[in-house]
Amino acid sequence: VQGHDDPLLFADGLRACEFNWIAGRAPAQSFRATIKTRYRQKDIPCHVEPTSDGTIEVRFDHPSRAVTPGQSAVLYCGQECLGGGVITHVHKDEQLPVHG
Repeated sequence: VQGHDDPLLFADGLRACEFNWIAGRAPAQSFRATIKTRYRQKDIPCHVEPTSDGTIEVRFDHPSRAVTPGQSAVLYCGQECLGGGVITHVHKDEQLPVHG
């Protein structure tokens, strides 16, 4: 699309797979964190839901620009890295996920 602020460039959340938890395993319950989907990006506040199949579902507090399947997603709690994985789906509003 044309333009830096086109609504099609923004996502409301993502799904990530192949997630590697620094603690060795996923938390048992959903939690609040921040996420980065690009190097040197500002932290994006979010809600994280670990799933039974080892993926995570993430919902951003505010839409985020240029979230792309195939890139990394890294979770943080303050300055502490919780882990990272590969973005497989991008959520836009209530639409079906965009597959990479």
